[in-house]
Amino acid sequence: ASFLPEGEVRSPGQIYYESLCFKAVNQSIGRAIRHSKDYAVLILADHRYSRPNSISSLPGWIARHLKVSANFGPSLASIRKFLSMRKQVEADALKIGTQENALSGGKTDNTTYSHSESSL
Repeated sequence: ASFLPEGEVRSPGQIYYESLCFKAVNQSIGRAIRHSKDYAVLILADHRYSRPNSISSLPGWIARHLKVSANFGPSLASIRKFLSMRKQVEADALKIGTQENALSGGKTDNTTYSHSESSL
């Protein structure tokens, strides 16, 4: 991974430093998203994360969903859309769980549904 423009040579110290930085970034991402039902908005507010070498240093499942914006306005709109979609998904899951509970005569399957809201 490189924060240098294409074609510039990096010293072993720079390579080591970048490796440590990406390790910390990847650990932070892992703390925000612990399992498949978790979701989070991660803002990497540094133009260097838009470079192909930097993107390739991120976990593949993050790199595939990375959205790069030159300005924060489009990012904010994307964040609102994402959180709105997640809120609807959770509301639908809660509704389905409530309907299943009613159909089963109140007997539960020990499925836990959670709901959280985020506002910007």
